[in-house]
Amino acid sequence: MRRTKTLKSVVALAVLLSCVLWASRASADNGISYHNGFVVAGIPDVYVIWYGDWTPHTGPNSEETQIIVSNFLASFGGSYNMQINATYGGVNGTPSGAVIYGGADIVSYGHGTDLDVAAMQAIISDSINQNHLPFDFNGIYLVVASSDDGSTATGFCPHNAPP
Repeated sequence: MRRTKTLKSVVALAVLLSCVLWASRASADNGISYHNGFVVAGIPDVYVIWYGDWTPHTGPNSEETQIIVSNFLASFGGSYNMQINATYGGVNGTPSGAVIYGGADIVSYGHGTDLDVAAMQAIISDSINQNHLPFDFNGIYLVVASSDDGSTATGFCPHNAPP
């Protein structure tokens, strides 16, 4: 009886040790390299700037698309998938694994149809300076361009090319 109990303890210890070793190996080889910089700690607000032509009621550049993306952002914060972010800390803290949908702005073609980084920064600045969105130091601002816009300079969705 005592031998069986000892054997069970040894097996349990071996399983525990293998799990610890596997977990440390898995976290070290996760493909994400941390470079000792700041992370977005706390619970950031996410703001969407709809750039371009979003007037149709249906289709990819539509009010329906805006509603789907807005609902996704409103419910994604705190989800199991977002909680993964809470496992990656930084020098200034750890992300909470949550986000809050902070609102949106709709902007027409004030910066052309082929956007570079400077144009995207200007789009965000315009929305903040015109009081359409708040200035939020920890905020995440997304510029979502309609399908007739592109960004050859960044390599994301070159103009008039499928994604």
